[in-house]
Amino acid sequence: MVQITLALATMATSLFQLATAAPAHLVDFTQAEETFHASVINRTATSLTKRYTDGEGTYVTSDSVHHYASGVKCWNDWFLVSQAIDYLPWEVSSGKQYCTGTDSCYVASLSGKQHCETTSITINAGVTSEIFTLSVSYGYDVQDCVTASDTSACIWTDGQCHVVWTQQQILKSHGYTRRRCNENGDYTAWMEDYENSTPTSIVNYGCGSSCDDSA
Repeated sequence: MVQITLALATMATSLFQLATAAPAHLVDFTQAEETFHASVINRTATSLTKRYTDGEGTYVTSDSVHHYASGVKCWNDWFLVSQAIDYLPWEVSSGKQYCTGTDSCYVASLSGKQHCETTSITINAGVTSEIFTLSVSYGYDVQDCVTASDTSACIWTDGQCHVVWTQQQILKSHGYTRRRCNENGDYTAWMEDYENSTPTSIVNYGCGSSCDDSA
């Protein structure tokens, strides 16, 4: 009987640890969590955030609401803590332009990469849309995607061979999500940091490189 009791206790502990562990991606809790949620006593949050405290920053939105059979309701809250302008590495965005025998020349077309919004963890489209809208309200000229397109940004008059280099400006947004649940009062089950990188309308053009230059 003692061995059976210990085995059941070990199984319950394992299932509880599985239930309260923060998932690799933001998904609803497992069936094991629903079974054991009502018996949770220690409500210390499992934290994947190394930067922020619970409740810090500007509240953005909530998603992933789920009502469990036990009567417990859980959801994800999203917070924005900081934003800063940054730049992607320089990249070649044109073919070789031979200007031999010309007074001035420029490229006819650009072939740079398209840069779009990226996130460090899985985030629902509705949440990224809210972060985007908040960024605009703060005065940032963010875009869904940007490709360098100004063919007249570089004009050469030296009769040499050139290529155009470009550098995309981005807005980096940092914050976190927390899994909140309601069982005799609200509490945080876990937290996780995120980074959202969104291109702006600003593209830097480098015109001083010859066809032989490299990054």
